[in-house]
Formats: sequence, structure tokens, C-alpha cells
Amino acid sequence: GGPDFIGLVITSVISTTPATTLVDIQGSIDGKNWYNTGYATTAAPQTALFAQLTITTGVATTYKLVGPGEISFIPYQQLRLKFSSNTNVIVQTTLNAQRANG
Repeated sequence: GGPDFIGLVITSVISTTPATTLVDIQGSIDGKNWYNTGYATTAAPQTALFAQLTITTGVATTYKLVGPGEISFIPYQQLRLKFSSNTNVIVQTTLNAQRANG
């Protein structure tokens, strides 16, 4: 089995005259067909969201990806961030996966 918890940290650094950055968190089973995967904010970890993220400031934001056993889970083997627009914004991501004890 896969991990019991997956966290994604998206860190953005704003350069000169930045524009809004639009990004989707996407998953795929086969690496060809991609779809938005569910995520939750740390403020509302039980509320699954599938909407495109809008980044306008330099900040590090943590998201909990919807996982197995959660009602909105859609299986995937690969993850990617799909950018619709990005001007003068540097984005770094960190993926954390954990298994429960036992």
C-alpha cells in the first residue's frame, strides 16, 4: 500500500513586477491522463478542494492531499503541478509522505 498521509508544501518567491500564478495539483494513473486531485488546507483539513490555486504573494503554504479511505479520494500514481500562468514567481515544492505506525 501507499502512504497514509501526503503533505505538499508550496513555497513561492516573488520577483520584480510579479503577476498572479495559477496552478493545479494533478494526479495520474498512467502519466498520460491527468486530473485535479483533492487537497485540503491546514485550516480546514476535512474539506476536500479541487480548485485551481492562485498564488499572488511570497509564502509557504502546506496542503494535505486527499488520501485512501477519504470520501473524495481519486487514486493516482504520479503527481504534478500544472501551471496555467506564471510571471516572475519562483515556486518550489516539497512532498512529504508518511505511513501510520502499526
